Amino acid sequence: MNTATDSPPPIRSTNENVLGNFSRAGVDVIWPHNLLRLRNPDEHAYQFVDGSLCIWPSANGDTLDGRFGTPTFAARRQTAIECTTEIEVIPATDPLVITGISVYLDFESHIDLVLSRSAAGPGFEAHIRQRTPGTGSSEASVPVDSGALRVIAHEDRYEFFGWRDGTWISIGMGLAKDVSGGFTGVLIGPYAEGPSSEYDDRAKVIVKKWVYTENL
Repeated sequence: MNTATDSPPPIRSTNENVLGNFSRAGVDVIWPHNLLRLRNPDEHAYQFVDGSLCIWPSANGDTLDGRFGTPTFAARRQTAIECTTEIEVIPATDPLVITGISVYLDFESHIDLVLSRSAAGPGFEAHIRQRTPGTGSSEASVPVDSGALRVIAHEDRYEFFGWRDGTWISIGMGLAKDVSGGFTGVLIGPYAEGPSSEYDDRAKVIVKKWVYTENL
């Protein structure tokens, strides 16, 4: 029996393998209850195969900016003020398809870490694209080695990182106040965006790692 002098139990930290929360019932894939998608999702643009989430741009469904168009987006709700989300993606071979990770409040308020194939040669480039009510901006691209991406949430800001030369490098940041409020709160997760496809391999983005950690 607990008494008044007993110490309270320690707060349990969260270190969640998001992809590990998918399950199957026969041939059907059961999505984790805490993953959300944009309104009117194109079900054909999402496939969970061999432990990875495959996503394609789609002409159906809503975009990150609320237009009827192409991004495919899956996200976990941010449930702590300070948290870290890491993903590792295999970008599409089609250079017109981009991917990345979005810190998303609603159609008019989101900060995106954009990953694309380099136009200057082999490798990839990453940059920050931000949309707030009435404005939009995009920062200069930074060369990166792979599809490993990280976003760290602090009380006042979000910091975005890519992977180069065996370490995390800063891509940019955005202010938390620009994506605060709303009914659902902030969602963080990967997306695929580009010309609509017939779900072929050239347009496929593979999310092979997705980890959410709360920084207690």
